[in-house]
Amino acid sequence: MIDQQDQDVYDEVGAAFADIRLGRDADAVIRRGRTLRRRRQARPALAIAGVLAVSLGVATMTAQSHSSSRTALVNVDEAAFSVHTDASSGVVTITIRELADENRLKSVLADAGVPAVFHEERIPEDIMDIRFCTWTGASVIDPGKVLTHQSAGADAVFTIVPSAMPRGSVLAFNFATHTAAGHVTSAALLSNTPTGCVD
Repeated sequence: MIDQQDQDVYDEVGAAFADIRLGRDADAVIRRGRTLRRRRQARPALAIAGVLAVSLGVATMTAQSHSSSRTALVNVDEAAFSVHTDASSGVVTITIRELADENRLKSVLADAGVPAVFHEERIPEDIMDIRFCTWTGASVIDPGKVLTHQSAGADAVFTIVPSAMPRGSVLAFNFATHTAAGHVTSAALLSNTPTGCVD
């Protein structure tokens, strides 16, 4: 929309060129000027749109790379444990035979998209009641479709769906070793990283 002041200028220019013979008439020149003015006004908007498109593309690529790192396929077999990701479903299966290096297991699980914490407790032979400690600083939440547990002989086997874990949640593993009865492992889904585990 052209304001009145601009229209007055265009009218004056048109009147000044009324008696002059040009290749184009004054109205054509004025129309060309208006077209150029609209283009100049549109350039900043196009530049902003271009910058937004590039920014969204970078953000999408970053989100995709972060997502793919969380769901990396992990296939690790060690003497103490095994961690395997099913390529088609993303389900992670953990087999724990002993908790020889919890930091290594924690790192492998993190690569598979499973944040985890561990607590190990040694129970003397004269105590027959094996009880796990209680996690503090976090709430136990319903594992739903996230976690299933089964035993395979002396080994503890857990099936985990990382994509079903609520944001900020962690899996908490209790590992109790009884000097006479061997070891027992349990897992719980916690709302966040706990502050500790008490008897």
